[in-house]
Amino acid sequence: MTQDKSPSKSTRLRLYAIAIICIGIILFAAVFLFATQKRPSTNPKTNLLSDTPPIHITLYEGEINATTYGFGTSATNLTSPGPQLSLAQDQAYTVTVYNIGTKPHNWAIIGAQWAPIVTNGALTPLKPISTTFVQFGAQIGTDADPIQPGSSGTVTFTITPDDVNQYPSLTYAYCSQVSQDANTFNMWGPIAVYSA
Repeated sequence: MTQDKSPSKSTRLRLYAIAIICIGIILFAAVFLFATQKRPSTNPKTNLLSDTPPIHITLYEGEINATTYGFGTSATNLTSPGPQLSLAQDQAYTVTVYNIGTKPHNWAIIGAQWAPIVTNGALTPLKPISTTFVQFGAQIGTDADPIQPGSSGTVTFTITPDDVNQYPSLTYAYCSQVSQDANTFNMWGPIAVYSA
């Protein structure tokens, strides 16, 4: 006569219970590890990635002559329009602007609407026609509270893909929003935003 070597019902129940407890522990550990994993900061005010130091950009602003204002990368080289800034998405930037002019100005990145300029019957490059659509929280001073002559200001910001995808056909520029700086005195510069 053969003896049945299969485990008893109570032994099988104990084995099932141990297996279920082990699976539960593994699932709990996986959820715990996922929940405590370090992720980039998504602070909506700055959108800074916590492990990426900001790239510092220094600009100078002021009057080139009585009818043209501009920006430059040095105090002795202001141009109108100012130099192009190429900015990567998901990269933090700290921009410092020094007002070396004799009039108050500010600095902001705007969603640009473009219009051709006709001077003495000749078509010249496009310039922004609206300076009110500030983008990415990138603004130093305002029309009402500008950067005074001899002073400076700083802002830190990040351009996220969500920011760009919100208005996919928008182009960008930086400008002074004070009075008629951008429209009358051509005080602006182009910005190219690219994927990192």
